[in-house]
Amino acid sequence: MAVRGSLTFRRTWTLASVPLAMVLAGCSGLPPSAPPSTSAPSPSPSVASGTAEPTLSTTPNPTASPVAVAADAFPILGSAKPVGFKPTISCTGPIGASDLVALVQLHAPVGVDGALVLRDYADPSKPRTAYTFGNTAYSGLIQLIDARHLVLFADNGSYAVVDLPEVHFRWFRLPAVTGYGAELIGVSPALDQIVWKAVRPGLAPNDIIHVATIAADRIITTLPDTNGGRCGSATDSTPSGYVRSGSALFILDEPLPEISLLVLEGETVVLSDVAPTGSPDPSTRPLKALWSPTSETLYFTKNGAVWRWTPSGGLTRFLANVDWSSATISPDGARLAYALRRSDGLHDVYLVDLAHDGRPVRIGKGPRDKPVFLNSAQLWFIPEGFAGCTGKAPAGPLVYNVSNGSESPSIIDNVLRVWPATSTHA
Repeated sequence: MAVRGSLTFRRTWTLASVPLAMVLAGCSGLPPSAPPSTSAPSPSPSVASGTAEPTLSTTPNPTASPVAVAADAFPILGSAKPVGFKPTISCTGPIGASDLVALVQLHAPVGVDGALVLRDYADPSKPRTAYTFGNTAYSGLIQLIDARHLVLFADNGSYAVVDLPEVHFRWFRLPAVTGYGAELIGVSPALDQIVWKAVRPGLAPNDIIHVATIAADRIITTLPDTNGGRCGSATDSTPSGYVRSGSALFILDEPLPEISLLVLEGETVVLSDVAPTGSPDPSTRPLKALWSPTSETLYFTKNGAVWRWTPSGGLTRFLANVDWSSATISPDGARLAYALRRSDGLHDVYLVDLAHDGRPVRIGKGPRDKPVFLNSAQLWFIPEGFAGCTGKAPAGPLVYNVSNGSESPSIIDNVLRVWPATSTHA
């Protein structure tokens, strides 16, 4: 089983150490994609009873023909294509702008990394692999903006917004700040904003948050950071995310123990929970945040409860005495799932009917962990348990059908990004 991890770089001077090495095969000769629609997700086709992620062939279309790599500068912070960069993305066919998608690692034998692919769930009963990225892309795929836009990182410090299905690269570099490192926070869904931060671990007391647009690169605020560097924490989660409309972005800055949460609308801070210098226990700080896919509603944990924030309603407590992990919301915004640690160290997964303000209901035929919605009907998770000397080891990853509670084996070993579904860890 491959270890699930974040594709977002955090707290390091060397942003990537593995170069991309992929073969490029475009699906069409279309011009670059227009910015994505900000309308609500279209309803997903229904899934037949008992149907889950099938064990279908995922081999890319052998007839896909290579095309020339289109590349130019991104209008915001543009730069030239890196010398010697040879990306490869192989594809099986076009992908719809509103298709439900997941960036996943497919199952492979023990000791072998499975293929990194983009799965298309336009028809959840017949999911397909739309793009294959190869095994060396883990350090290069940073952000899944939507079904037709990715952000890649090249090992020389350049980034690219990649338009699908035409596989068009638009390059940019973060500004150089003397004495500081630069970390990308995210590219907006409308492709009109790049948010980044200047960091100087152990040498400066703040992370400096920037917003770059076609007009200018501006400093928005500074967040406390006296941590000289760390190797990760159990509290870590996705450090940023845009609401689907692109109207707002949350930033979860996590230099332990000074964890801060911001929400930006354009260049305006509309929610600010900034850590005091030398903050105590991280559990007293905002953690594990995610947006609703269908509204400007943010959920996060703090002080042993789950909180909900909206621009109009402000901050309210959503779930008392719940310190969740791996929270995820379905693309239609109707269901929320999360894992909760048990007294024996294992986890149970709970499902909440958001459409009817339902109470959490435990699901799964035994302990389960790391849930992620692949689409509005199918929830991926991992069974847990102890085999002991003679006991049976837990099964591999499963897909849970929310319509009838059935579980079926999944061909996916690891879920790295989903859209328009949201997740605290994918």
